Amino acid sequence: RSASLVNRHPDRFLFGTDNVAPPDQATHLAVYRLYEPFWRLLTPEASRQVRLGNYERLFDEARRRVRTWEKANVGR
Repeated sequence: RSASLVNRHPDRFLFGTDNVAPPDQATHLAVYRLYEPFWRLLTPEASRQVRLGNYERLFDEARRRVRTWEKANVGR
């Protein structure tokens, strides 16, 4: 059910963990690898969007908005 939902609305989901300052990459990737069965149920497009595309879209837009706010409000 979850994969079906994500495949229908891939722009509404973002992969992430609560893993704070892992001691090494293997520890960090352990959580990601737990999702491997789920990734296989997604279309390639949905999988890429959830794992990377939505992050890029959200954070790029946030950066643009912050810079716009700074130009309008900082140094007045």
